[in-house]
Amino acid sequence: MTEPTAHRPRPWLESVEIADLGVIRQATVDLAPGLTVITGETGAGKTMLVQSLSLLLGRRAESGWVRHGARDATVTGVYLVPDEDHGAVEAVRAAGGEVEDELIVTRRVRAAGRSTAAAGGARVPVGTLAGITGQLVAIHGQADQWRLLSAEAHREVLDAFGGATLESALAAYREARGEVVTLDRSLRDFDAERTQRAQQAAWLRRGLEMLEELEPHEGEEAELRQRVERLDHASELLEAGATATRCLSGTADATVDEPGSTELVARAVESLARVADLDPAVQALHDRTRELSVLLTDLAADVAGWVHGLEADPGELQALHERRAALRTLAVEFGRPELLDAVHADPEVKGEVVVEPPPADSPDLPSVDNALRWGKQAALQLESLGTSDEDREELVARLEEAKVQARGAADRLTEVRRAAAQRLGDRVTQEVRALAIPKAVVEVAVEPVAPGPHGADAVEIRMAPNPGAPPRTVAKAASGGELSRLMLALEVVLGDGDGGVPTMVFDEVDAGVGGEAAHAIGDRLARIARDRQVVVVTHLPQVAAYGDRHLVIAKSDDGSVTTSGIEQVEGEERLAELARMLGGVSASRSAREHAAELLEAAAGRR
Repeated sequence: MTEPTAHRPRPWLESVEIADLGVIRQATVDLAPGLTVITGETGAGKTMLVQSLSLLLGRRAESGWVRHGARDATVTGVYLVPDEDHGAVEAVRAAGGEVEDELIVTRRVRAAGRSTAAAGGARVPVGTLAGITGQLVAIHGQADQWRLLSAEAHREVLDAFGGATLESALAAYREARGEVVTLDRSLRDFDAERTQRAQQAAWLRRGLEMLEELEPHEGEEAELRQRVERLDHASELLEAGATATRCLSGTADATVDEPGSTELVARAVESLARVADLDPAVQALHDRTRELSVLLTDLAADVAGWVHGLEADPGELQALHERRAALRTLAVEFGRPELLDAVHADPEVKGEVVVEPPPADSPDLPSVDNALRWGKQAALQLESLGTSDEDREELVARLEEAKVQARGAADRLTEVRRAAAQRLGDRVTQEVRALAIPKAVVEVAVEPVAPGPHGADAVEIRMAPNPGAPPRTVAKAASGGELSRLMLALEVVLGDGDGGVPTMVFDEVDAGVGGEAAHAIGDRLARIARDRQVVVVTHLPQVAAYGDRHLVIAKSDDGSVTTSGIEQVEGEERLAELARMLGGVSASRSAREHAAELLEAAAGRR
């Protein structure tokens, strides 16, 4: 049994329950830490087992995977997660699920084509499921070679291999770049704010210039309104004034001589004056009448003066209308009450100008009086809107210095990556040559690109199948089987540390090899399983012999797989399965002896 390396307890996949998926009607696959090998006859359902795990990883489901005649297919995975702070546990709880030692995830695919997912008892989107289980399981196989086709994945492989030194260099670069991003944003915000301030200042100046040009005074709108109303009704006023004048002062022309009230009262004063000495009561009446005469005389003079004032310049009304229109424009643009409210409510936005709030009785409509109050505030605000070129120069200087630091950090990161790339290429070359690609040369190229979140490097894993041949990206230089073995070689090289997911599934990475190369693959899978859980689907007995546990998927007579079709084999049963895989008769003595030799050889190579 492979003994895991002592470290913080890792999660592991305890079991997978499958129902109505492909040829599998119902099956429970019990797993354990170490290396588990899965074998079986062609068509027995080994591929469906890998597909069931891919469903738990949130991969795309196809309705054709549902077993014929069934309404849906269901896959349930049970993970033991001893670390409560593991990222997968936190993701489940963030999605509303619960984890108590065991994490249970489920994926259901309906024959109609839709699928659902659940984690920790909570229904979750399939994308969320992928984010959870992707931290626990990785599948490596010809159907999952996209990992090596992604440039981003190449960089992640190199960074993982680079260890603490590369991690430190990457952290230093990200910190330096973060400072560049922050200062660049601050400079752009500063410029944007300065533009806004300039626009605000232009608007304030326009309003102040309008106030200076018009020189309005408080209450002028009401005064003008009254004057316009009087001039608009001038004919009516003149007629009324003329009548009042005739009544008070009378008329005197060639045809009519009609005395007014002032003359009549004056006659009454004279009449009473002549007899005032004859009767004491008359004297009092005389005095009162004389007072009335004085009042009427004054009133007549006032009325006459008022009537004379009505005879205004004909152009005055037009001038008054033009003045009112100019003041109305001023009021609408700069006399709105909300302008006073805005300045008072948020003085910091206006450069910390403290202004008085508008009066409680301030009209709700725009007015010239509001514009006059706004003008006092605007003058103060305009003084505070100046932008400092010194502040901008300081920001620019700090940004340039941060860019220098970031370039230096990027150069340091590139240097560390290239050193790690040389070591990684050498190590992976050794591994792939032992995995039936004997003349391959693997190199990891680090080339300059525009700086980004991960540095200024483009990382690409390349392979030359033969010495002297130009290395090309593995997406073009390697076949499907070679890609699978290259992935295995990378996992072996990277597996010396604690990084990576705790459970790895390899689907027939041994395709196209045999003999000593098959032993090398088995040996390397066992090496990875020292501190990880490894599940491998294989058709090679040399690989199967390295397993700590051996599961066999058997096909029933009707072509379906029942619960009893997946079982663990040990002792003689395991020898029989290895003998079958060797191409012999499982009951033959020679085949069993050969199988026993494989087990012994595998045990000796560990």
